[in-house]
Amino acid sequence: MLISCRHSYRVPFVDSVNSINFISVPWEKDPITLLEKYPSIENNCGNGKCTIIDGDCLCSIVVSETPAYNSIPSRVAVLSLKVGAFNPSTFSDSTESYTLHESSNDEVKIFVLSPGNNIDHTSTIFEVTNEFGEVAFFKNLVSTITLGRTYSLRNPPSFMNLVRVELRDAEYEGKRCNF
Repeated sequence: MLISCRHSYRVPFVDSVNSINFISVPWEKDPITLLEKYPSIENNCGNGKCTIIDGDCLCSIVVSETPAYNSIPSRVAVLSLKVGAFNPSTFSDSTESYTLHESSNDEVKIFVLSPGNNIDHTSTIFEVTNEFGEVAFFKNLVSTITLGRTYSLRNPPSFMNLVRVELRDAEYEGKRCNF
């Protein structure tokens, strides 16, 4: 997958206003001029960080997913995670099932995909109660996008409320990813 780096140019088939999967990249800014320093032909595609193809700079995209925690996190730390999860009990009838691995004073419950797994897997699910008394589930996952060989940003956030799923949230999911 490639992304065009030139801010003023978008391929004709991308409608950044109505597209549900268009992502605007927050490029580094020059500290003096405050202009975005995105890869361009003028700066040799970010000094070679991206590739020149057909007179434009194109950056390769790599998505990496890593575990957020390797040991029991605090309730506050779990609530700072950005990737939600389904209740582990919903997997009980499938080929995959979760088991309660550990619990820390009932503040954080940790579910692992199989008895042999530890907390340090991206499939691990944490259960916590948020400040409103609602039970919430989060994956032990940090998802990062790297553009070219240097630029990185957090994978676009999810706006789905997994405690109370609503159609409105699904519609906003794609429209609010431009940051």
